[in-house]
Amino acid sequence: WAWALMAPLFFLVTVKTILCMEPVQGSHVHAALQHSEGKFRQQLARIQAKAQSICMLQGEGFELDALQKTVRDIWQLSKKRHDIMIFMDMCEWMCFRSPQA
Repeated sequence: WAWALMAPLFFLVTVKTILCMEPVQGSHVHAALQHSEGKFRQQLARIQAKAQSICMLQGEGFELDALQKTVRDIWQLSKKRHDIMIFMDMCEWMCFRSPQA
């Protein structure tokens, strides 16, 4: 009967270990990434709603610059998140991904 408890015990210990490995700055980067993605969605919705006014006032350049800056921020934060979380992601992959998947 002890063998029946080994799989759940392995799962619980492994999950707890992996969650404890999360870097402190990981949550800050993730929050900043979510904020930037929300800002991007908001900009797209605003452009969609105000497209006629933007064209009439010739504000395409301004809107393009704002979108490019937001996309650049999202790219940098995504790269930073990947660099911070790679060790934790690799440990999770080693423990929970099967070679057949």
